[in-house]
Amino acid sequence: MGARPAPIYEVDGGSTGAGFLSKEIINKMMTGFVRIGRTLTDLYISPEEAADIREWTDTDIDPITRREIFQASGMGQVWGVQLHVLQHLGATGLYNINGSDSEYGKFTATAVTEAFNDYVLDNPNVTAANGTVSTIGETQIIGFDLSTNDSMVMPIRQAYEAHDDPALLRYQKAGFFGWEEIGFAMLDSRIVSIGVIDRTV
Repeated sequence: MGARPAPIYEVDGGSTGAGFLSKEIINKMMTGFVRIGRTLTDLYISPEEAADIREWTDTDIDPITRREIFQASGMGQVWGVQLHVLQHLGATGLYNINGSDSEYGKFTATAVTEAFNDYVLDNPNVTAANGTVSTIGETQIIGFDLSTNDSMVMPIRQAYEAHDDPALLRYQKAGFFGWEEIGFAMLDSRIVSIGVIDRTV
C-alpha cells in the first residue's frame, strides 16, 4: 500500500464558521478522527487563530467554556482538545502552505494547479520575501492524535558514541564530543489532519 495523505477539512465558504477558527472546523476535525478510529487530542494553531477563539461569543459556546477560554487567553482546551500556539503557523508563518507566487515560507504550491501534494488551494495566501502578506488567503491548523504512541517513530540508525576530547586538556578543561544518526517517520498519516481556514470568505 502506498503513502496516504493526511485528511483535510474545511468549512465551506458562506457556511456558519467559515473564514476563522470556529467551533465548526474543530468539530469537523474531531468527527473525521472518530470516523477513522482516532481521537483529536492536540491542535496546533497560529496566534491569529488564538485571537479568533477569544472572539467567540456566548452564541458560539456555553458560558462556562467561554469563561475558561478568557481565563486561559484563548488557550487551554476546547472539548478536551489541547490547543498549542505556534508562531510559524498562520498567514505570516514560515510553515504556512502558500501559493506559488509567494517568496517566503518552506511550503509553496505548484504554479499550474496551486496544489501542494493532495491539497489544492482555492485562495492561496501570498507572502513577500520579508514574510509580509501581499494577498491574504488560506491558512492551516494541524491536528494530531497523540493518545497512542503507535505511529510517530524516531528510528536510530547509529547509537550515540561519546569520545573524550584530549584537546581540552591544554586549557585545563575536560569534555567529550559525540554523534548519532537518527531519523523521523510517520507510519500512519491518519494520526494527523489539516484544517483549512480561508480568510477571504
